Amino acid sequence: MKRRRRLFLVVLAVTFTLWAIFTWYGHRKNHTSKRNYFSLDESDVAVKLRSNSDQSEYIDKRGMHVVVGKYVGDALQKEVPTLTAEELNKNGYHPEDDAGENGQPVFLSGNNKRIAKRLWHINKFNLVASDMISINRTVPDVRKTACKERSYDTASLANTSVIIVFHNEAWSTLLRTVVSVISRSPASLLEEIILVDDASNRTYLGSSLDAYVASLPVSVRVVRTPVRIGLIKARLRGAEKATGSVLVFLDAHCEVTAGWLEPLLARIAEKSTAVVCPVIDIINDDNFSYVKSFSLHWGAFNWELHFRYEL
Repeated sequence: MKRRRRLFLVVLAVTFTLWAIFTWYGHRKNHTSKRNYFSLDESDVAVKLRSNSDQSEYIDKRGMHVVVGKYVGDALQKEVPTLTAEELNKNGYHPEDDAGENGQPVFLSGNNKRIAKRLWHINKFNLVASDMISINRTVPDVRKTACKERSYDTASLANTSVIIVFHNEAWSTLLRTVVSVISRSPASLLEEIILVDDASNRTYLGSSLDAYVASLPVSVRVVRTPVRIGLIKARLRGAEKATGSVLVFLDAHCEVTAGWLEPLLARIAEKSTAVVCPVIDIINDDNFSYVKSFSLHWGAFNWELHFRYEL
């Protein structure tokens, strides 16, 4: 009986010890995971860039620029002010001389800063700053010298339909996308631009948009859906309407730079089944400055669904 009791106590002690070890390890792992997700992964940091409650950025020891974002879900909705119909439907585009030119930042002060904070919730970027920048602003050419010097036989490249999907997009960002495509693409390669309006209800995106795009030197068509169908179906709707040999899909708030199109089409000319993607630089969501990204990189998701660009 005593042997059984001692054996029972030994088994109980071992079981408790193993439970304590696994509990500690699991707690440590979860703590580390949360620390890595919401803050810098100090063990892998070579150069700290910035860190706040929304995201962290750093250069890791392999030279990778890592951006770790915090998913906030619907939490931001608690902070959203009640916006009036006038605020939602107002086209506040009023370009100011030299604002944002050559990709420089726009900094606000006083009342403009207060208004920008309130209107931020409409499009999740600084609408006031965007509306101060011309839809035909200049941006720097950050290509390497070898890229600038390379020439392309545009006669051998396929013509292109550029498809842009939007829903309640700001006038300034949407038209800055369109105008940048027109002004920085060879006319012989740009067959058309198709704007797919996924059931927007902003008044300035109706007849005013139709009238403006009709005046542009390139064929720009607006295709509207009666109800929301989502990004992918909207892109497919645009593809159905396209007449170009190559389809290029762009976001509704981007700006293409000089020489952006020819290299993409050249890769497709080499292999017709290729799907190509350009280098994606950054437009700051607060001051709309243009920030150069890596010249050569690839991106992937890790097991925590963090998207990383790698050299």
